[in-house]
This record gives sequence, structure tokens and C-alpha cells, in this order.
Amino acid sequence: MRSVILAATAGALAGITCGQNLPAPSAGTSEWRFGGQTGGVVERAFGPGELAFADGPGGATSMVDVFTTTQAAGIPDIGGVDTPVLYSDRHINPLGYHVRPLTGQAETRFTLVWDLYSPSSSDNGDWSALWQSADNLADAELHLEHTSNGFWHDLNNSGVGAGSGALGSWAWDDWFRVVYVCDTPGGTAQIYVDGVLVFVDVPVDVLPDGSGAAVSWFMSDQNSNSWPCYVAAFAVADVALNDADVATLGAPHPAGIFDGGTLGTPYCVPAVVNSTGAFGVLGASGSLTASSNAFVLTASALPPQQFGYFIGGRFQGFIPQPGGSQGNLCLSIPLARFIASLQSSGAGGVMTHQVDLTAIPLTPPVAVVAGETWNFQAWYRDANPGPTSNFTTALSATFQ
Repeated sequence: MRSVILAATAGALAGITCGQNLPAPSAGTSEWRFGGQTGGVVERAFGPGELAFADGPGGATSMVDVFTTTQAAGIPDIGGVDTPVLYSDRHINPLGYHVRPLTGQAETRFTLVWDLYSPSSSDNGDWSALWQSADNLADAELHLEHTSNGFWHDLNNSGVGAGSGALGSWAWDDWFRVVYVCDTPGGTAQIYVDGVLVFVDVPVDVLPDGSGAAVSWFMSDQNSNSWPCYVAAFAVADVALNDADVATLGAPHPAGIFDGGTLGTPYCVPAVVNSTGAFGVLGASGSLTASSNAFVLTASALPPQQFGYFIGGRFQGFIPQPGGSQGNLCLSIPLARFIASLQSSGAGGVMTHQVDLTAIPLTPPVAVVAGETWNFQAWYRDANPGPTSNFTTALSATFQ
């Protein structure tokens, strides 16, 4: 009936820098945070992949699913932050979503990650489909199993690895993070909940590369076993993460999956909502050791294809709508403007900048030393409805 596909191996990763010193995902890694969709394609946080309505823009899937926020939906926030979410209704193929990783090849080692909230009102003694491989002609690879609060894993209708697992590993009416790591050559499919390994089984499937018709399915089932739930983030990686990396990913975070677990302490949360219907979130990753000079800022949930840059300072402040902005400046003078970070948010609405801690752009430039606290924000173009600007949440970081 149901089945799972994941992959687990360490492997050097390169590309987007992640929180808590997690290796950066590879070029074949994509993440979606559910602030909305454009042209029938669900907006990406980063990566080359595509998540699109399987029945096209304006189809039944887009009519019944809702891009909303935790507070608007009346469900718990993530980490105290009103977070964009997707309400995925009951989808049976051909409804649901196509996943196109666009990795260039079919993957036998890969990782899938979901941040999920399953309301008890959806408990039908059934299953909620999470992922279905293209070569499974009757059922999804991985389901949440309602009767056991575990998972159903049935690979390719083969009977190999079929059945229930990880009983009682997730709870109704609470957020949890599912990581599915598939290592077909290594002979293991592993399921983690909130960073803890809860189930090991046998894999037989692959992740299609996403070119042409080679797609898999997200939140859909070819049979009738697919009941509603909420999703805050979804990611696919063309590597099999190891136990330590999955433990670092931990539990759901408002900044997403690979940028979650941010360094420092967020403040000025929530920020003013931007033209996407969400507010910009600032996170940091790398290291708080000043001498390592490896501190990276990431601004996400920004309007796509808009320019912005990062700012910083030693002191916090609060200036509403400076210079006609619709957002709030949460820093005080003297203000460092990282003009070198000026960039477009791209299609995914994300900006990233590695801060040179040896030369913070004040007059004259200064170096960050151990024991100092610095504060950061991103300032970006926005519309409301005409051209204006906005600010992300702010972040306070004490360096060592």
C-alpha cells in the first residue's frame, strides 16, 4: 500500500550554506517554503528543482489547496513565528504536485524532508501520502499512518519492506520534521522524526531526475489514501545525509529546513508582511567564532527578483517606516551598509552574504572581536502596491 524512499550517506556537499554547521546542500538540492506560487509553479526557496501543480495552473489542486500562514489557519506557530504554510487537501493522482529535482540523473541515494502538521480533524483511520515515485503504479512510497501515528512503507508494490513502522513517532496537532534518507546501493531506507532515527527498512526505488516525464509526486497517492495536512517546508537533496547531519537538522524551524537552526537570536519578529503575503526572515549560519571569519547571513521569503542588501550595527533600535519604507528598521546608528552584498533575490526570494568580520563597513572599517554583539537585517525592494522597500526580521549575534 504505501512506501518510502530516502538515502543515507555522508558525502561532501557544496552550495547553499546551512545552519548549525550542517554541510551545505549540493547543487542538486532544492527547498520550498510555502509562501505562494507563480504560474502554476510553487515558489522555491533555493535550488534548481521545480514543484508544480500536477494538473496545471488553475486545475483542481490549485482550487482546493491554500497558501496561508499558521496564524491565519488557526494552527500553532513554528518557534513562535507566524510561518507561511501550504494546506494540502486530499489528493489522488492526477491531483497533487509533481517534483522535478532536475539533478541531471536519476538518484539512488537521496534525502527528502518535510515540516508537517497533521490536524486531528484529518484522522480518518487512514493515511496521508507524502511521496510517490514515478514507477509505483498504485500507491505512494511513504505515508503518515493515522492508526499508529507512524509510517507506512511499501516500495514499488513489491511487498519488500511493506508495512507499518515507527509507531507513535509523531503526534496529532503538533509540528514535526520528517527526514527520509534512501541509500539503495547501501540497502537502507531510513526515517527520522525531529532528528531521531525511528525506522530502517529496505529501499528498491529511485528518485527521477525531473527531466521530461521523469517526475515523482508530492502529497499525492494513486489510490485513495491521502488525507489533508499542512506543510511549512519541503526539501529534496541528491545526497544521503548521515545520522549526524539529520540530527543537526532537528525539528521544524520558521526559517525552513537547511537554513533553520539559525545562529544568533532573532528579534523584531514578525517583520512587516511583504508583497508575497509573508514577511522576510533573516537567518545566519557558519560560525560565531570571530577569528574563523565564516559568518553567513541568509534572507528568505522575499519578493522574487527584487534587489536588496544587508545592514548591521552594534546597537539595536526601532525606526518605523524610515525613508518611506513599509517596514521597520531595527538597528541604530552607526549603521554598516554591506553594499557589496547588493543582489537580486532571484526566483526563490533569497539573498545570501558572507560577512567579512575583519572589515565591517563603518567609517573607518572595524573588525569584530570576541565578546562583541552585532545586529543585522536585510533591506529590500517591495511593492504595496507601488514601489517601496521593506526589512526582514533582525538578528542579534554574540561572537566568541
